[in-house]
Amino acid sequence: MDLLDKGEKLIGNIYYYTTLSSRLQPSSSSTGTSARPQHHHLLST
Repeated sequence: MDLLDKGEKLIGNIYYYTTLSSRLQPSSSSTGTSARPQHHHLLST
């Protein structure tokens, strides 16, 4: 139970920081996500 609680706190912290960083840098995150699928498509073909 203690290990599971630590895991949930860790996931909560990761989710908090990722949302916080995306709010601070919306332009960089949007360009990163838009460029990523195109690059992945070139690699897959």
